Amino acid sequence: MNTTLNYLKLSLIIFLATLALGVIFIIIPKIYKKSVENKVAIQNRQLLALTEFKTIDDHTFSIKGVPSIIIFFSSTCPFCVEEIETIQKNKTLFTVPIIMISDEDAAVLADIAKTYGIAETSPIKLVSDGSKEYHKYFLPTGIPSIFIYDASGSLVKQFQGETKVETLIKYMQ
Repeated sequence: MNTTLNYLKLSLIIFLATLALGVIFIIIPKIYKKSVENKVAIQNRQLLALTEFKTIDDHTFSIKGVPSIIIFFSSTCPFCVEEIETIQKNKTLFTVPIIMISDEDAAVLADIAKTYGIAETSPIKLVSDGSKEYHKYFLPTGIPSIFIYDASGSLVKQFQGETKVETLIKYMQ
């Protein structure tokens, strides 16, 4: 009986030591890496070096030297859908490109364009980010996430959640 109890204690100690080593050698480096990625993304956001985007119909466009609004969204997010509707209804008030980025397929975004009447000539450009390249660059913390940049590529303002058109236009001045 005593031997069995000692064996169980030893097994428990070995298990806990293995668990502690796992935390130290696996989880902590992942947390550190994520922390570094977050710092890089925050730096990336401050001065927009990424100036070329590809629309859902495979056209590349540049916003270099142009003030712009970048919005991360999802068609399944009611706040995002309301944001799309509001911007589309007021598109004549915008003199800058509005890049709307989603990790959804281009086909889903094409349906959104059709549903809300977003034409190729619209200031709204839909971008599919299935590879999450743009998400890694900007690291939005939720949707909708809105980033407003001036012509030099400097971040003017960042919003989290649905934002009124008047507010977006105010920061584009």
